Amino acid sequence: MQLQEMVALDWAARLRHLEDLHPRVNALESAVAGLHKDLQNLAEDQKENHKETQQALKDYLEHSQQRMDKSDEATRGAISGLDKNVTGLARKVWFFAGAVWVLLGIGGIAFAMRKELFSAAVAMLGAPIE
Repeated sequence: MQLQEMVALDWAARLRHLEDLHPRVNALESAVAGLHKDLQNLAEDQKENHKETQQALKDYLEHSQQRMDKSDEATRGAISGLDKNVTGLARKVWFFAGAVWVLLGIGGIAFAMRKELFSAAVAMLGAPIE
């Protein structure tokens, strides 16, 4: 056999081997393309999920802020109403305390002047004073 024939047989064997590998290479290329597409879809889904999560978080924070504002407003209203009630009660207590002091003062004066008051009451009734 000559060198040219040996080279030709070698090339023919290599081509047959490449032809045998060709379906496997195509299958691998197809699998890699499928994985690439799946990864792209996954990335898109992840972006969409991220947007949804961000929106849900934003909505939750807004709702939470609204609840805090309502609670703050209700607390202010309750404190204001309580302040009015305490102020009115304090006014009534001071008035009552003043009335008690006036009654104690009148009672003290009456006790101190009991003999004169008794004499005046008897004179008003018209009884003779002894």
